[in-house]
Amino acid sequence: MNGCWNLWILWNKDFPDGRGTVWLHFTSEDLVHWAERGTSIPKNTTPYGDVWTGSSLVDKANTAGFGRDTVVALMTMPCRPMGGQGTGRWYSHDGGASFQFDSVVMTNPRAKDSNLRDKVFRDPNVRWHEPTQSWVMCLAEPGQIGFYRSSDLKSWKPSGSLQNAELGTLECPNLFPLHLHGPDGKIASEKWVLLCGANGTCSGFTTGTHYWVGGFDGHNFEPDERAGSWLDGGPDFYAATAFSGDSADPLEHTFAIAWMNNWNYADAVQQKGYIGQLSLVRELRLQLVDGKPILQNRPVDAVRLLFGATVLGKQQIVADGHDYAWPNGAAQTCCRIDLTMSPVSGSWPKAISLSVRGGAAYSTQLGFNPGSGNAILDRERCGPIPKEGDAWNSRRSVPCDFTKPVSISIFLDAGSIEVFLNNGESSMSALLTAPLDANALKRSATGGQVSISKVKVST
Repeated sequence: MNGCWNLWILWNKDFPDGRGTVWLHFTSEDLVHWAERGTSIPKNTTPYGDVWTGSSLVDKANTAGFGRDTVVALMTMPCRPMGGQGTGRWYSHDGGASFQFDSVVMTNPRAKDSNLRDKVFRDPNVRWHEPTQSWVMCLAEPGQIGFYRSSDLKSWKPSGSLQNAELGTLECPNLFPLHLHGPDGKIASEKWVLLCGANGTCSGFTTGTHYWVGGFDGHNFEPDERAGSWLDGGPDFYAATAFSGDSADPLEHTFAIAWMNNWNYADAVQQKGYIGQLSLVRELRLQLVDGKPILQNRPVDAVRLLFGATVLGKQQIVADGHDYAWPNGAAQTCCRIDLTMSPVSGSWPKAISLSVRGGAAYSTQLGFNPGSGNAILDRERCGPIPKEGDAWNSRRSVPCDFTKPVSISIFLDAGSIEVFLNNGESSMSALLTAPLDANALKRSATGGQVSISKVKVST
């Protein structure tokens, strides 16, 4: 839109003293560098409360009646005069720089249900469904994601639901189609993906972004497997929003950006001066791996524009008592680290460790276990712990394929780490609290040898 990407975030500049939220506007030409454009929707605008989370679209055919190419936003509002959370419709004639309120178009049908503790009815995500010539919406509700249809973005009728009470309170659902690529890289079929913010505590995980792969007929979504999967194995990749542009083939991939935080300690880190951050924009691609559709995610190619200088490391054999010798200039607080691990003479060591953001008693550990086929993120000693508990202290693990050399890309920032394995087959994202002068690196192995190559540190 207007030759750039548009992003709105919920923002309260008066936190923690003031209440209420605005929609703060940002634009980008490359999905990497973002420029603040001011407030698109201020506080105290309607009698139904301030705007919360939702989605925006360009109404090219004027289905809503505000004019062709009007930007229409559907978002949750507290709607206390109507009993609870509802969906408000807003519109913009200046490309999203400012929005005007139209009306509340959906009210919570269970607002008066005394049996419900959490009367969630929020985070509408809307897209055009060409085969049925209608707008479709997914919405977070108690124990389920509801699906709705409309011809005018105002009158919405329920059409189905996906129930899953095991994942706690659901938030920020997204529904989109993608090509499913086979092992040969060719398109095998077309699938729909439903992802949302969810709580995995009952299965030993944490809050994060969960997704299902299946089919959507314009009315209801049917998952291929009930269990679904987690998009990112770290503790701080939540409320992801998926979006796509006007590419030649919009089903080849889509993009996503997430809130890097966790409801288990969000208040605690804010009390220590943290004001929140977003993840790198990811490219999502649906790939068939061992017969199962996997939503791979990796940073967009333009992330290279963030870095100007590069330090190269030599290929080395790492083993017990022989750590990797990093080149001068590799130790940085904010950087990108790329490297490849390979077995020596066909054999992997028992364990491989990579420590980043180290110094004094601090370190963030990445562990690799070829025998069990996984990688682990351990941040228990990453810095001051904002809140004790499993959500912060527990090790997080993701699958890692050791039948081939393992490529690793690590993005370190002042307060975060984002790790990508094998070009996005797995990822882990987490907040860090190490001081800015903690930047030591260490690479070691036990129980065998591993070859470290293609080492590149970009700053």
